[in-house]
Amino acid sequence: MNDNVGATTTLARSVLGDISRGVSELLRYECEFGETEWTRGPVSNVVGLAQEKPSISDRQGERGRSQQLESVDRGDFQLLTPENVKKTPPVQRQDGRSSTQIEPIRTDLFRNVPRGLDGLNVIREELGDCRRCKLHSGRTNLVFGVGNPNAELMFVGEGPGADEDIQGIPFVGKAGQLLTRQIAAMGYVREDVYIANIVKCRPPNNRDPEHDERLACGPYVLGQIRAVSPKVIVALGRVATQALLETTAPIGTLRGKWFTHPHIPVQIMPTYHPAALLRADNLRRYVWEDLKQVMAYLGKPIPGR
Repeated sequence: MNDNVGATTTLARSVLGDISRGVSELLRYECEFGETEWTRGPVSNVVGLAQEKPSISDRQGERGRSQQLESVDRGDFQLLTPENVKKTPPVQRQDGRSSTQIEPIRTDLFRNVPRGLDGLNVIREELGDCRRCKLHSGRTNLVFGVGNPNAELMFVGEGPGADEDIQGIPFVGKAGQLLTRQIAAMGYVREDVYIANIVKCRPPNNRDPEHDERLACGPYVLGQIRAVSPKVIVALGRVATQALLETTAPIGTLRGKWFTHPHIPVQIMPTYHPAALLRADNLRRYVWEDLKQVMAYLGKPIPGR
């Protein structure tokens, strides 16, 4: 009996120790991220599988996604740091395309657009009161983009939500407020970076932008990237990542890896959308690891190092 009690006590201590270490690790991420009072949302049953709206291709990629997350949990990856960034540059890939590709957008429309604000003004003027796809019929405001026209860091999301549609500014709702805190944790303010979306008008009921809608807006997003000429683009979520990389691969297999834009020599770091973190905050640790890679590449100090 005493042996059984001793074994049970030892097992309980081991389990409690694992829980304690897990909580300590989570608190460390929160402190690094500058977040200690986040509103908690439901936690997904499987870490890392929560996405904005899983597609068939996402479900088919579940096995690969699980393998990648297992690798992350084991620590089988190397983060770039200010000390080794010159020795270990981002992985250079021609694109992020899978065996099933989506139709590429037009790439010639703003091939020679001026850099900076002049170029953005040219693109906005050309966009005009856009009616190139059906999304225009339900919008309140066209949401073009905001931020530093010469930013070294650019964030690209999916599309405007209700708050963005009303204000005409990207990422101003709850997900946008979280993105602002992420930007601050990286050592920037919103005015330092440039923020845009794959589509410029709000899809009905916040559904995914449809193929023809992405194709209609695509040249203007590409023009914005050329005008800003950032060093790094952070692709926020599945829709933005798939559109930028012209792929149907799931976000779970793409996030945390460096890609080269298919048409412009700029590095892209896919990560989860802030809205996904509001629903499953256990994803924050993965987003923070992704953003720390971006910080290291741009020479920004990383908290705790």
